Amino acid sequence: MSKFIILFIFNLSDTIDVPYFKNAKIILDGKLEEDIYKEAQKITEFIQTEPVPFQSPPESLVAYIFQNNEGLILGFHCITKEREPDKSLQGDEIQVFLDTYLDRENAYMFAIKANGEKGDARFTSGGEKFDYWVELL
Repeated sequence: MSKFIILFIFNLSDTIDVPYFKNAKIILDGKLEEDIYKEAQKITEFIQTEPVPFQSPPESLVAYIFQNNEGLILGFHCITKEREPDKSLQGDEIQVFLDTYLDRENAYMFAIKANGEKGDARFTSGGEKFDYWVELL
C-alpha cells in the first residue's frame, strides 16, 4: 500500500478566510454530513511530502475549515482510489501544523492516522525542540 502525507504550504503573506458560524453544531462522527460543511472554507490544492516531495498527490483530499462557539473546526474528506485506507502503524496520516505566531519558528501540530492513532506536538526554535504526545488505539 502507498503512503501519502499531504501538506498545506502557504507563504507568510497568504491567509485563509475562516468563516465564523456562531451556532453551528456538528457531530464528531467522521461523516461530514452537516449542511455547514457546504458553507465552510474549502481547500483542495495540496502537495505531498511522501513518497515524492512537492508533487501533486495521486489521490484527492478536501479540507473544510470553519469556526463556531466551540473553536476551530477542521474536517477532511480523503478519497482513496481503488484501495482501502492503509491502517498500519506507518499508514495513511494527516498532519496539521498551526503557525499561530506567523514566525515559522513555533507551531502546534496534531495528527490522526487511518487506524485512529492520534498525536500532537508543540514545536519551537524552528523545529529543533518539540514535545510530542501520541495515543495508540
